[in-house]
Amino acid sequence: VSFIVLAARGRKAVLVPSLVAMIVFYWASRHGALSLLPRALADFLDLGEVFGTISAVVLVGAMVGHELETPRDPRTRLMRLIGFALILLAFGFLLRPIHGISKIGTTESYALMTAAISVTLFALCHFAADGVRVRGAPLKQLCEVGQNALVAYLFPALFTCALAWLGLDRLWFLYAYPFAKASAALACANAAVLTLFYVLCVAGLSRHGVRLKL
Repeated sequence: VSFIVLAARGRKAVLVPSLVAMIVFYWASRHGALSLLPRALADFLDLGEVFGTISAVVLVGAMVGHELETPRDPRTRLMRLIGFALILLAFGFLLRPIHGISKIGTTESYALMTAAISVTLFALCHFAADGVRVRGAPLKQLCEVGQNALVAYLFPALFTCALAWLGLDRLWFLYAYPFAKASAALACANAAVLTLFYVLCVAGLSRHGVRLKL
């Protein structure tokens, strides 16, 4: 993705076809086009996912980053990013009958639809922080988490591992995920509440100087 972005120099005529090519590459891998490779190597590398759908999500992020580099009115930028997210969502929804929406399989619908959600949330946060310059406590905490992304990424896993070490993991899953197997709406609400809990934890850690950087 880095090589593509550098070669494209922001040209959508290169970036958009590259995004499509990654989705097609994932399809090709799912339907035997990479069968010439040794099976063990193909299974280990997951070429279709790594160079297909996962790379597609990364490329979407790079395209959003390029949009931020282009001088625009904040409202215009917000509308362009929301429009981009709607296009991703529409294609992800239309393609879902092919391989379904699966995180485990990193399917094209999962990649495009979750990328659309991420672009939307990012656009709204960016507009609030840099567009209309909201300075309330909730946004401040989100900014603290965003500036400490590695801790935010690792914290849920480390937290549950610590609970498992203390023998509290079953109790945690019982009370933290009461609606995990309920309807989709309740499961999503459950995930949102749990995400808020993690955000508050990481914001607190950030405030006390706990940071990870590459």
